Amino acid sequence: MISTSGVEGTISTGGGSMKRSCFISSGEVSADVIGADLVSKLRQKYPDMYLYGIGGEAMIASGLHSIIDQKQMRFMGFWDAFCNLFKIKKILTQVIKEIESRGTKFVILIDYPGFHFKLASELKKRGIKVFQYISPKVWAWGAWRIKKMERFFDAVFGVFPFEIDFFKNTSVNYIYVGSFHKKRIDQFLREYQGFDLGISTKYKLAFLPGSRKREFEENFPIMWQVFCQLKTKLDVSIVIPVASGFTVEDILVYLPQKERDKLKLKEEKIEELGVTVVADRSMGVYFVSEHSLEVLRSCDSALVVEGTATLETSLIKTPFAAIYNPGKVLTFIGKRVLKLSMIGLNNIVRGKPISKDFVKYFTVDEVCDELLRLTTDENYRSWMQGEFDKLSSILEGPSTDIIEAIDRLI
Repeated sequence: MISTSGVEGTISTGGGSMKRSCFISSGEVSADVIGADLVSKLRQKYPDMYLYGIGGEAMIASGLHSIIDQKQMRFMGFWDAFCNLFKIKKILTQVIKEIESRGTKFVILIDYPGFHFKLASELKKRGIKVFQYISPKVWAWGAWRIKKMERFFDAVFGVFPFEIDFFKNTSVNYIYVGSFHKKRIDQFLREYQGFDLGISTKYKLAFLPGSRKREFEENFPIMWQVFCQLKTKLDVSIVIPVASGFTVEDILVYLPQKERDKLKLKEEKIEELGVTVVADRSMGVYFVSEHSLEVLRSCDSALVVEGTATLETSLIKTPFAAIYNPGKVLTFIGKRVLKLSMIGLNNIVRGKPISKDFVKYFTVDEVCDELLRLTTDENYRSWMQGEFDKLSSILEGPSTDIIEAIDRLI
């Protein structure tokens, strides 16, 4: 029989004792920074608790003992998941076995609902408390999943204020814990001291092609065409942050060979910034390891792939447009299940379109024209940045501290 002795205590079993533990799972790069912040806070609150799970570089650096390499979890959409069913089942089995062997009493799952729904359903059968950090986007599609949320999650820690009303008439134990991205970027802006890469062109544009290989494949070739066309109209360079766990080659591999042959890339270290840049300065192409916030803040405008980047770019106040070019399977499914007229998180939170979403059916000319306007039309830029300020204000409302919420619930 298992007995516990306080949150900071140990679990006593027939064969000895082990530390009280918490399993934390983050399935992708965009959630790794959120997970790292959570791990740091949990370590401060419960210094003797063993924190383990699925995490990336940031979570591991914060003190998580990772039992699964986060790179193994990078499945994007229905088709990717279907093609990796055996691998997913194997990971699921390994995770459950580890949680059971440690006598873990509660887990925190960050975003990544496809895998986490499966894991939560198994853990609830075993009497383990499950907390979901960042709600599945059931307000956009898949409202049938609300019933699963009610059954599988002891609490959902949400990050968007409009979700409070959405979940009011459900049995989901929804707790708004404030916008992590708002807090993170507010701190970043207070500490930002510039990010000069020595770029000589008149304009600099940030291109964020995503954080998954499928996103690179579907979006970067289009982004490259946009850049090539922009160069005929503007004195411009592009700066591309490379997400953690990826290389420049992981992105360039999706360009035609003749386009890749045009690039004469050289690696250079910028000592004063402590960053490595892979660049073709004559071409105006710069790849930077991570540092996406610094890149966005230092550029005149941006083109980003739909996702968390739309919210972060808005909070940094860099005028931008977003693209999303899903494959055939996702397009087919999306037409039938998507309930929103807007896709960008920034537009959804603001409640109106403030930046343009180019989704599937668009031309390079349309994106190029929008970026020209975002870069050179001061009235348009000022209007959009004013809307970004209003968006930021929406995210400043009252919220519950996530550690206090966890402390009450465990």
